[in-house]
Amino acid sequence: MMRKFILTLLCLGLTFILTVGLAEADDALLVVANQVTPLTEEYVPDGLVSAVSRINDEQENNINDGVYLAVTGTVQLCEPAYNALVEMFNAAEQDGVTLFLRAGYRSYNEQETLYKRAAKSNRLAGVQPAGECDYQTGLAATVVGEAERTGTITEEFGNTKEGQWLADHAAEYGFIIRYPKGKEQETGNAYEPWHIRYVGKTAAKEIASTGITLEAYVAQLNGTQPAALEVPAAAPAVTEAPADDEDVNEDVLDDVDAEEDEAEEEAPEADEPEADAAEDETEPDAVPEADEPAEAEAAPEAAPAAAEPVKVEWDFPVALEDMSESYLLLVNASHPVDKSYVPDNLSNLRSRSNDAEGNNLNNGINIAVTGKVQLCRAAYNALNRMFNIAESQGIILYVRGGYRSYKDQASIYTRSKRSKNAGFVEPAGESDFQTGLAVTVVGEKNRIGNLSAGQFSSSVEGQWLKMNAPKYGFIVRYPQGKDDITGGPYQPWHLRFVGVKVAEYITENNLTLEEFTAARQEAMNKFVTAGGDIYAAITEAQVPAGPAVLKTTGPDGDHEITLFHD
Repeated sequence: MMRKFILTLLCLGLTFILTVGLAEADDALLVVANQVTPLTEEYVPDGLVSAVSRINDEQENNINDGVYLAVTGTVQLCEPAYNALVEMFNAAEQDGVTLFLRAGYRSYNEQETLYKRAAKSNRLAGVQPAGECDYQTGLAATVVGEAERTGTITEEFGNTKEGQWLADHAAEYGFIIRYPKGKEQETGNAYEPWHIRYVGKTAAKEIASTGITLEAYVAQLNGTQPAALEVPAAAPAVTEAPADDEDVNEDVLDDVDAEEDEAEEEAPEADEPEADAAEDETEPDAVPEADEPAEAEAAPEAAPAAAEPVKVEWDFPVALEDMSESYLLLVNASHPVDKSYVPDNLSNLRSRSNDAEGNNLNNGINIAVTGKVQLCRAAYNALNRMFNIAESQGIILYVRGGYRSYKDQASIYTRSKRSKNAGFVEPAGESDFQTGLAVTVVGEKNRIGNLSAGQFSSSVEGQWLKMNAPKYGFIVRYPQGKDDITGGPYQPWHLRFVGVKVAEYITENNLTLEEFTAARQEAMNKFVTAGGDIYAAITEAQVPAGPAVLKTTGPDGDHEITLFHD
C-alpha cells in the first residue's frame, strides 16, 4: 500500500495536489507488536521460510546460499526478510564481518510459554507478554557475532565490530535496530543492538536517517503521535543467562528447564506444598523438636557415584551430521504423502537471461518449459551451481520439471490414464516430485517430446550427469535394474537432491533411495537400542570450532529419527 500526505491548496479556484511526506511503505512490513497494539493469538505472518544453514566448500565459499546459524533447530523468517538477511550476511562477509542468526519468528503460544517460564524463574527483564513480541511478526531477527553465538548478549554488542557494522549498514538491506538507545518510552523495550527488524529498504533508510523508532514512523504515516509505553526494568547483570527475550528462548529457557529438572531430582519428597518449601529455604536453620530422635540430625550416607555414561559410536558409512531428514524424505507407493503436504522453502526457478555474448545476466538457469517451475531452496541452489559448472565444461542443461502439488499430480495421473504414451506416472501422493527435491534435467535435444532412457543416458548430457550429479547432492532417483525396488523404470533424467555425502555414497554403492533408507533406519535402531541419543550426537557433531565451516541441518533444521512422512 502506498501512503502519502496530501496537501490541498486552494488558489484562484483551482485545487493542487502536493505529495509531501513519506514515500512508499508496505503495511505488511510495518506491523507493530507492542503494549498498545498487541497481535492476536491467531496472527501468523504469511510466507514463513526456514533459514538454510550454510555449507562451505574447502575454500570457505558459500555453496548453498545459506547463513551461519548460532542455534540448532528451526529458525524461520518471512521470505522477504530472509532473502534480505542472506544478502546482508553476504555483504558483511565481503567487508570481513561474519554474522550469525540466533533467533527469528516465534508464535504466540511459544512466546506465552517463554513468558511464563521467565516469570517463574524471575527473569522477566526484556521478555514481552504473548502478543507484544516483535518476533511474532516473522520480520525480526537476532543477529550476532562469533562471540555472542551462545550465552548472554549485552548492550556492549553495539560496540563490537559486528554491532557497528549492523548499525551502519542494516538499513541498506531493509533492516532497522528495532529497539534503539534512548527510545525506551516509545518502544517499551530496552536498547537491543542485536535485534533487527525488516521493514523494507525505503522505510529502513527513512527511519535510520531520521533516528526515529518504528512506532514513530508508523504514527507519522497515520498522522498521529506515538503512544508513551511503559519503560521496562533494566536487565539483571547476569552472565549465565541472556538478558533479551529471544535469547531467553534459546538459552535461558533451557537453563530454567535444566535447573527445574535438577531441583526435582535433588529435592527430597515432602508433604508440604511447594510454596511452603520455598519459604522454608529463606528461614534460619530449623531447630528440631525436643522429642525428635538424634539420629534424624545425622547426615545421610553419600550415595555411590553414578557410573560414567557409555558413549555409543555411530556405526554407518555416512555421518549423522551429513544426513538431513529434510533431504531424505522417501515418497513412493509404500510411503505416500497426504493432500496437505507441502515442502518448506519452495522457490521459483529463475529463467536465464543472456546478453549478446551469451553471458548469464541474472544467474538464472535454462528452463525448457513455460510456466512456473519450483524446487526447495537447497535443491535449487545446488542445481544452479551444477548447471554453471556444466556450462563451463561445454555442457548445456535444461530443467524440464520440478515440484508438483498433490492436485497437480492427480491431474497428471488422470490424464496419463487416457493416453497410450504417457509413460510411468505415479498416483497423487506417491510421486517423488511432490518432495520439492526432484527435478527433470535434460539436454537441448530433449527439451520437448518423449524421453528415451537409452537415448538420454548415452547422450553427452546424460553421461555428464551420471559422472557429476552426486558432487552437487543429486542421485538418479530411478536407476537402471532397480525397478522392483523403486517401483519405477530407469529414468536417467530424474534427479533427486539428497545432499552431497549421501548422494556420493548411494551412487558409489549402486543403491536406491529405498535401500539407503532401510540401511540407515537399521543403523539408527541399533544406535538407539544401545543407548545412543540421535539428536545429541548430531548436535555435538555440528558444533563448530569457528565460523569457517558449518555442517548443514537442512532447511528446517530438524533432526528426527523417523524417515517417513506421516
